[in-house]
Amino acid sequence: MTIQHWSLGGVKVAFSSDDEKPETRLSEHIVLDGTESIIHRFGYGSGLRTLTGHILGDNGEYATLVSGYHLQTQLSLVSDQGTEGNYTIWSISRKRVQDIKRVKPVYQVTVELKAAF
Repeated sequence: MTIQHWSLGGVKVAFSSDDEKPETRLSEHIVLDGTESIIHRFGYGSGLRTLTGHILGDNGEYATLVSGYHLQTQLSLVSDQGTEGNYTIWSISRKRVQDIKRVKPVYQVTVELKAAF
């Protein structure tokens, strides 16, 4: 597992996974006799990008991300390879994990992002 030191909206997070899920908008219409269905394609969205990582300490970093989520602010995502673009937080969660050195709290954070247009 490689830890990638990135920032989302200026908040430093040590991300360990970056997953993408494309999105296609489909609608299925079932014919009344129930023997067949018709599928209509209505285009596609930007898809979801899920990042999981760790925030060390609790100096308001998570609160900053939650504020961006509530206000639907466009946040810049910067990876170890440069700017990844602007994103809106679609969902966010955290859980406290054990700090081996017991120096400060460590939180595992998962954010789902949609590309901002």
